[in-house]
Amino acid sequence: MTLSENIGQNTHSRHQIIWGEEGQKTLEDAVLLILGSDKLAIDVSMSAAMLGVGTIYIMGEKKQDNAMFLDMHFDYSTTLATQLSPMLEKLMQPVKMKKKYLGIPLKPTLRNLRNFKKNVKKIDGIISTTNNTAEQTEIIRFIEETETLHYLAGVCNETEIKIFGINPKLEKPKTLEVEGKQSFLTTGIISGVLVEEFRKQLFYKNKDVFRRLKYDKQLGQINILQPERNTSSYFEKVISEGKMTLDKEITLNFIREGKKPWEGNFRNKKILLVGAGALGNFYSIIMSKLKIARLDVVDFDIVEPHNIVRQPLLYDAIGKYKSDALSEKINKIHGRKISKSYRARVVHGKTQLREFGHDWFEQNKYDLIIGATDNYGARSALNEIAYKQKMIFIDGGTSPGGGRLITYYPNKTPCLSNFIDLARLVQEEQRTNQTRSCAFFEASVNMTNQIVGNLMAIETLHALNNRPFSGKITYSSFGKRFDYYKVKNETDCKF
Repeated sequence: MTLSENIGQNTHSRHQIIWGEEGQKTLEDAVLLILGSDKLAIDVSMSAAMLGVGTIYIMGEKKQDNAMFLDMHFDYSTTLATQLSPMLEKLMQPVKMKKKYLGIPLKPTLRNLRNFKKNVKKIDGIISTTNNTAEQTEIIRFIEETETLHYLAGVCNETEIKIFGINPKLEKPKTLEVEGKQSFLTTGIISGVLVEEFRKQLFYKNKDVFRRLKYDKQLGQINILQPERNTSSYFEKVISEGKMTLDKEITLNFIREGKKPWEGNFRNKKILLVGAGALGNFYSIIMSKLKIARLDVVDFDIVEPHNIVRQPLLYDAIGKYKSDALSEKINKIHGRKISKSYRARVVHGKTQLREFGHDWFEQNKYDLIIGATDNYGARSALNEIAYKQKMIFIDGGTSPGGGRLITYYPNKTPCLSNFIDLARLVQEEQRTNQTRSCAFFEASVNMTNQIVGNLMAIETLHALNNRPFSGKITYSSFGKRFDYYKVKNETDCKF
């Protein structure tokens, strides 16, 4: 069976467009050890499972009763690591692959790590998720002892993240420090980066696989990442230049104008989320936990098996409308009904907006629109509506290797069409009949959507309190990782 024939049945089909069946098998055969038992461990394990990592161990001794895995609550009866493994099984139950998730209720000490290594056949990588520097020191001693293991680490609090990754043959590990507890507001960003870095390290380690890799001709043309980026020669080049592994610390701080993202009143704010796919899911995981008035969802697609590995809140909703399923999960996580579902699409016709016109937006009086769509027709429609209705509009977009978000704030920041030639792109889309839904198979991975969806949530909080970023925020897996491109404020909009 070719990749094209298999694509409707294979839950990881969007991944295989990029790195093929052999690449996905490399992930399925991989063993990842996650150290820590806090909110970051939850998000890293979820991201790794959705990517398709076949064996995931989570080691940590802490108990949690104030944390959630999607719509599932942890309790204080046993350790987070122990409870997390069956939750991962529940998330990945529709995915047909060899998988093993195991929680180890032990503190990640040097002794425990040595004993663990004796009892497993292999470890392909270690990700530290603990903020505790004493635990980090023990982990680093183990890494230095073993030498060959790839090591990645992340820490965070409510406003700051730090990420570090090394090739142990080139760099020495280091501890990372932040003040305060881990926060669900920031863990998704770190998790996406750490799991993507692990994937690249794993593929480099198994580079012989990619010498044999053959791409499906029908799908190779829409591969967003160049195929040569998955070959041994490319990986050898980027690792020698220090671009592949994080050979230095990355720090991001989300305080803006002296204010933390959530400083302000959100109780009366109404948000419309257009798109219940990958970006919409990761955005909703964050926003459903905050005290906002409304988070309504617009989408017209039905949940299919291949959606699960990028749209985690829909894990038990195969066959349902995405908007209905996501709205239900938002209400469940939040604890009261704040979300309404609209089974509809937003598209831009030749002469008029259809399905959601200006009158409807005037009646509903949303404070902010989130664009989590995958086509330029919808972006163009939302851009025009936001400009004419004087509403904040945050648009996000991703590819397998990166993503970006742009915020339009009336009379303060440029609109989307000042960054992107929407008119030309809409015409091209219409000419090639590519105004499509997520049912159209295009290369996509969970990590970039996790990162950008999380960044969009943080930007929402700042924008609702009159602190928008005027420019473009980007993430790139093969470059600087994060960048903020600031532009001059413009009040006119180019249609």
